[in-house]
Amino acid sequence: MLLDEFIQKYDFPGSVVLLEGKRDVADVDKPKLIDLGKLLAEKAEHMIFRSGNADGADFYFSKGVTEIDADRLEVIIPYSNHRKKANIANKTYDLDNIDLKNEKDIIEQSIKNKKMKNLISKYVSGVRNR
Repeated sequence: MLLDEFIQKYDFPGSVVLLEGKRDVADVDKPKLIDLGKLLAEKAEHMIFRSGNADGADFYFSKGVTEIDADRLEVIIPYSNHRKKANIANKTYDLDNIDLKNEKDIIEQSIKNKKMKNLISKYVSGVRNR
């Protein structure tokens, strides 16, 4: 799929791109990730980019997005001070302030991932491993 096709298909109000990548990024790739974030933020009008505020690929891509439109970067973090100094997003949602017991659809969808089922069940029941 070409970039213009991707934009045409996925750039609509309410669309969200979830960032996922490696933490260990080669120095030569860092500017490429920044440029990719800038390019997508420039080409897309509606896309929101959502990150877990991880070091590495998430950070460099996010840096590119914020150079174009910081309001279109959102960060979801496990607790309010998670990597606070590294957070460059204008919008941050921390799970500590979301009552997941009231988000049954999200929980049901999330526990379908067998690898995450146990972790999510523990988190919803109040277990925190910090």
